[in-house]
Amino acid sequence: MKIDFSGKNLKGKSYHLNVKEIWNGTVVSDTTVLNSKNMGVKQFETLKDAVFNMRVISKRTADNTLKLTFKFPRLSVTKEYDAAVSKD
Repeated sequence: MKIDFSGKNLKGKSYHLNVKEIWNGTVVSDTTVLNSKNMGVKQFETLKDAVFNMRVISKRTADNTLKLTFKFPRLSVTKEYDAAVSKD
């Protein structure tokens, strides 16, 4: 999935991405995937443009987990979470 955020107020802002894992209508975990201020790399701390692009790639693995890869310009982060039992 391609996701594009745009707005003139984005330039110079930091970004923070969380994943909330929800089972039976209840949030069971809230995980930080990426916080640009805590990366320790000056060039990634704030957005340089009024557009922020990212892609999310997901795959259900054989051991019943959901593997998510969050791709940003020049950076990617992969996380794994429990998956629901399904043939989909």
